Amino acid sequence: MFVWREGLCAPLLFRLNRATAMRRLAKWLCAGAALAALLTPATARAAWKQVGGFVVEAGLDGPAGGGVAWAAFSADGSQIFVQTDRGALWESADDGASWRPRSFGESLPPLAETPSAEGQAPAVEPQASLSSRSAAAPDFALGERLYRRAAGEDWRPIEGLGSSPRSLAYHPLRPEVVLAATAAGLWRSADEGRTWISLNDRLPNFPAARFAAVDGGLRIATAFGEASLLSSGSGLWIRLADGGRAQGELLGSASRLPAPTAGGLVFSNRAWRNGVPASPDLTRCRLENCGDPAAHSVTAATAAGDRLYAGTSDGLLWTSAAGASWRALEPPPGVEPGAGVAALWADPQRPESAAVVFDRESGARVFRTLTGGQDWEDVTNDLPPGRLTALAADGDAGALYVAGGDGVFYSPTSMREPAPAGSWQAVPGLPPARVDDLLADGRSGRLYAAVAGYGVFRTRAPAVVRSLRLVNAADLSSGPTAPGGLLTLLGGPIGGARVSGREAPLLAVSEESSQVQAPYDLEPGLRLLQVQTRQGARALPFEVTPTAPAIFSDEEQPLIFDAGTGRFVDLVHPARPGRRLLVFVAGLGQVEPLWPAGLPAPLENPPRPVAKISARLDGAAIEVVEAALAPGYIGAYLVEIELPPALSAGSAELIVEADGRASKPVRLLVDP
Repeated sequence: MFVWREGLCAPLLFRLNRATAMRRLAKWLCAGAALAALLTPATARAAWKQVGGFVVEAGLDGPAGGGVAWAAFSADGSQIFVQTDRGALWESADDGASWRPRSFGESLPPLAETPSAEGQAPAVEPQASLSSRSAAAPDFALGERLYRRAAGEDWRPIEGLGSSPRSLAYHPLRPEVVLAATAAGLWRSADEGRTWISLNDRLPNFPAARFAAVDGGLRIATAFGEASLLSSGSGLWIRLADGGRAQGELLGSASRLPAPTAGGLVFSNRAWRNGVPASPDLTRCRLENCGDPAAHSVTAATAAGDRLYAGTSDGLLWTSAAGASWRALEPPPGVEPGAGVAALWADPQRPESAAVVFDRESGARVFRTLTGGQDWEDVTNDLPPGRLTALAADGDAGALYVAGGDGVFYSPTSMREPAPAGSWQAVPGLPPARVDDLLADGRSGRLYAAVAGYGVFRTRAPAVVRSLRLVNAADLSSGPTAPGGLLTLLGGPIGGARVSGREAPLLAVSEESSQVQAPYDLEPGLRLLQVQTRQGARALPFEVTPTAPAIFSDEEQPLIFDAGTGRFVDLVHPARPGRRLLVFVAGLGQVEPLWPAGLPAPLENPPRPVAKISARLDGAAIEVVEAALAPGYIGAYLVEIELPPALSAGSAELIVEADGRASKPVRLLVDP
């Protein structure tokens, strides 16, 4: 049972302040209009912000990064130098705790030598190269895997560093210290290779990535398979379990596909969908003698409903209905010979609307079609010259985004009406590196960028300020709300709000968003949110259902606490079997006794939802101990659950249900 004996928010503050990482969140939850700060999207409070860190959890001896081509110590042992698979050169003077980029114009100091060794390689890899510091030191073999052999022992594979070791480096003054550069990053041993630790978490060498989905949390496809952000605070990306791939994904970007490159992506002559080929050879090699097939590949592919689009490095464009047959599209007029397709986008709501980037050394051009590729319009306009690698769009907001080596650019261009294309403007603030991919999440108004080596960043999409958009404040989804539900209006400040003619409490207002609470006795059905904006009165329709549960999330991390310790449940403090957890939820519907909207819930005997509340972990029912409005907060419910006494280690999916209607799943890390 919930027991609250002190002033507004004090009990929760007392608990949360025991966990340093939660002081900021406690301040958010208890400041001013209760949940106002929490409900303000992070993209409205900052420019580009890094999501997660440089590393991926790949089941190795530590977090994995992108491939490292070679590593070396300076001759005096004071510095480490590495070159990544992307060609970036980095140096560290503090054993990998921090890194400084070096240009290839800077001369390197003398480097410590990495001696080779004589002898017989492992029988399973007779072509492996051998290395050893001295006759008295253990031998290493570099083949498809790294092997170690101490005096009088047989070769033993070192399993936890990933495949494809590239080089070893020996500290010139400390014989026990060894570095290994592999396809999974940089590793260090302080005991002559018996045990290893990862040096990847500080090295800006994020594995090559493409966006896969944002539904239920941002997902990316990397060299280590699909990953999902579990905790932005830890900077660690967690691999999804088998079967977690985003449906409808059409990529040439997962390592399971043919012909992987050093960067973890692939080239193929076909388009692939969910790991299965969805087309025949789409390159010129199918039609003519093309020379080296590796120079001809599918470089971009996307799906909108059953409509598929694909483009190739040799400038061909194709479309298909569900992959049954493929039709070549006429290239846009004026495309220069030698230009390849760098990126494609198709409107999920109107598959006949699409955009394409053609790129070559002399520069790139951007085109749109509203007719499924029958007609193309050049929308490059005043885009600064330069090469492009990525494209995204928002059909609802009427926005195009492109990116490459010179950063991200935005144009207010309609993808649904034949209106004139807008001018381009820069979206500055990213690290000075190539942008590999873009994703515009229309439901939250966020723009994501995958920056080569530096990882994933996000910002408030510039188009958000140009259009009003109503979303669920808890998880920024665009589905229905429930009586008492919390709504975020993206797109600018408002001066007042009414729901179907009744006044609705306005909880917070900023230049980018406003937060409103629906009355607890609001009847289900289609309703109107009437607001006053700087441009005048607006009415936005939204659906009300008896319940619409949504688990609060802060930057893709669900707001879940250990009921006994008050600690935030994350990678540092995972959930434990048999423990009770407190889950912050919105949308559980009407409460009894009836409570006024806009007023913090009482500290004693808070109202409880009328609906039956249940919860599931990986599909199995778990006990709900109690559910009620969160004492001291506006519009938030606190659901106390008890985990089973036996759970498997790893990531599990948690959902909360209200009268059978389920929330979107969130990832919960469990450690027995």
